[in-house]
Amino acid sequence: MLASVLLAVITCLLLGLAVVMPEAYAVAIPFLVLGFLAMLTGIGYYIWEVTRALAAVQNERQILAHLHQKVELDGQRYLGILIWSVDFCQRISNSGH
Repeated sequence: MLASVLLAVITCLLLGLAVVMPEAYAVAIPFLVLGFLAMLTGIGYYIWEVTRALAAVQNERQILAHLHQKVELDGQRYLGILIWSVDFCQRISNSGH
């Protein structure tokens, strides 16, 4: 994202220089295109990060809901952590980590 700001500043400087030297327009065009592409890349990365964060929150919510479940085993009440830990180990072994 910083690259897009830097490239925008360079483009503005070159466009200012183009008032005196019209050849600077040709030099400013690649900087403008690169700055725009850097900005689009930054936006894509930001969307990817937000999507990952939302998925992590949803996963945490599911884990907490699972932990709060109570399971009856032999007439005694246990927290759902036992079932969660077995389920978690199965997920880890299935995902290949």
